[in-house]
Amino acid sequence: MLSQDALDEKSKFIINNLEKKMRKFDIKNFIENYMAGEKMMAYEDLCTQIYEFDTKISHKVFELIKEQCLYYGIDTSYWKDLEQLVEK
Repeated sequence: MLSQDALDEKSKFIINNLEKKMRKFDIKNFIENYMAGEKMMAYEDLCTQIYEFDTKISHKVFELIKEQCLYYGIDTSYWKDLEQLVEK
């Protein structure tokens, strides 16, 4: 697995919480895209994979993903529907 050292603290928290719930391939792609400077693509793809595989996420992870997506100017269509996957 690639090192998470290059990730910012919010991204590290998100990945640490998702790495046991998602395919290793998707986590690896996120880290590779992020490290390559493609942060927008990394978050768009992460959101897509979370949604496609109905991955349950905590409220905190959802809020951090939302915050990062807003920061990077990612369209709401990528992250808004993730709210329905927040664990109750």
